Amino acid sequence: MKLLNKLKFAYLYDLKMEYKLLISHLTLSVLAILLLTALLYTNSARILERKLLNSAEATSEKIMLSLENIIQKYDNMTYSFSMMETVTDIFSHPGPDYDYSGIRKDRTDFENAMFSCIPIQIRNSVTDCDIRVFFDDSFPYFNNATRYSTYSSIEDEAWFQRVSSAYHRDRTSFYILSSKELSGHEDEIFLSIARVIPDKNYYPSPLAVLRLDFSKDYLNEAISPNNFDNTLTFLVSEETGSLIALSSADREPLYKELSGSIPVPDTDTLDSWKKFRLGGTDYFVIHQSLQSYPLTLITMLPSHSLLNEYYLHRNFTFFMGGILLILCLFLSTILSKTMSGRIIRLTSRMRHVKKGELIPLPSSIIQGRDEIGELTSTYNYMIHSMQELIEKEYLLGQETKNAELKILQAQINPHFLYNTLDMIQWFAEEGMLSQIEEAVSSLATFYRLSLSNGKEFIPLREEAEHVRSYIRLQKLRFPDTFLYEEDFDSSLMEYLIPKTTLQPLVENAITHGLQESKKIPGHLSIRIERENRKTIKICISDDGIGMKESPQFILNTGAVQGKNGHGYGIHNVSSRLTLLYGPGYGLSLEKNMPEGTLAIVRLPVPEESAL
Repeated sequence: MKLLNKLKFAYLYDLKMEYKLLISHLTLSVLAILLLTALLYTNSARILERKLLNSAEATSEKIMLSLENIIQKYDNMTYSFSMMETVTDIFSHPGPDYDYSGIRKDRTDFENAMFSCIPIQIRNSVTDCDIRVFFDDSFPYFNNATRYSTYSSIEDEAWFQRVSSAYHRDRTSFYILSSKELSGHEDEIFLSIARVIPDKNYYPSPLAVLRLDFSKDYLNEAISPNNFDNTLTFLVSEETGSLIALSSADREPLYKELSGSIPVPDTDTLDSWKKFRLGGTDYFVIHQSLQSYPLTLITMLPSHSLLNEYYLHRNFTFFMGGILLILCLFLSTILSKTMSGRIIRLTSRMRHVKKGELIPLPSSIIQGRDEIGELTSTYNYMIHSMQELIEKEYLLGQETKNAELKILQAQINPHFLYNTLDMIQWFAEEGMLSQIEEAVSSLATFYRLSLSNGKEFIPLREEAEHVRSYIRLQKLRFPDTFLYEEDFDSSLMEYLIPKTTLQPLVENAITHGLQESKKIPGHLSIRIERENRKTIKICISDDGIGMKESPQFILNTGAVQGKNGHGYGIHNVSSRLTLLYGPGYGLSLEKNMPEGTLAIVRLPVPEESAL
């Protein structure tokens, strides 16, 4: 149950709309096609099976008719021969004066009459039948044991006893014999016909018995169906139950297995046919009796012979079903993509909105009056409203940013001016006129560069001169307390930088680093270099007392507290650079090895100069 709920939840809420539509369309289409294909296949297979069985039954009836004609033909031939006066006259000659010349003449006349009525046809060097004649012992023997014999030579044989007893009982003169009844032929399968030649003067005592032995090849060929593959036929004597002929010589064991088997229940099979399972194979079997003679034709049709026919039909049905499935898949895919295409475009644009990219949908996509059309129209309206709001916020932010920059600049300049005037006051108190002159000159230079004709950005070259003016003022105030070094990349000196960026950092290094250290002289250095293709790196290092608070705390609050006051200039510079350039640039503080502080300023290289 939990698994079903999970699948249901995944289908309703997690699966994409395109796949939901595709699965829905395919499910309905596939179920309909499979149901239709199954019904067509089942009904058509049943109809085809009945049609094939009816056709096989009709073929068996034709074989039966052909057998009936063959036997009827020889029945008529032997009857005509038995009624010929020539034959009866020959049997009336025997007597004391019946010499050899008379026997020879009668034999010749007898054979001429016999072969004129019963012609022996030769096909493929084999005769259709062989003729044998058995006389009463009182008749002179024709001296040919191959074709002519006496009653005494066969009186113990089963077939002769059956013929003799039946003739005396009901005067039947025509008999069909199986090889099983003929002495010495138990292992062979063939058909024989016996005709009693009656004595017209005294019927209880027949003159002779004529027997025609048909070869198995002749009969087997006669009962073999030509229009059905793998079909087996068996000709059986009803009187003895013995096999007389079969269409395939190696399938005699199958007939024996059939004789001891019972049908398999099958409601779909025609009433005239029975279903048997023989040797692991299903067979459809029908028994048909000849109308005029005691013979039964058994026809066996393997089920796979029928299957071969409707397998073709099944494959065609499934092939057409497969084509319909592919067509449904193709149409369902197109339909689902068409229906979900606008939603996919809308969700794609919404992902861009999450990244801060406000991109409206093209007007060509906003079509239709359905729910998706209303949703895309609402999305575009929302995007345009957000763009207007952001534009207003941006203009307001720019104004706020400029005001904050001016406030920070105003904080920096008075702070520096206070420290410088304090130094000049000290010079005046000490009567140091030359130092006052140099201090005032440096202060004038400093403010000239600070003003920069109202520019907010000045070249690095001017910013470096600005720092030198400040350092000269500090050396005047604290002579021999620190040494100054600089290393500038001349190729970077014309890049613009926010004015009064480096001076507060140098002031912090001197005031809160070097002056509070007991090490004299201290060292102050400035290095300007290119960090990578898009960044300028400015390093201001000192070997003073170092930082007492964490770098991030100092940057956020400016809390560099010492004997000489607070380091508010660091916070001002950091805030100003962050406002101008955003994260990734600005000011960072690190510990200088082995002691002191390292202030690093990172500025972006203008795009036109980045290469």
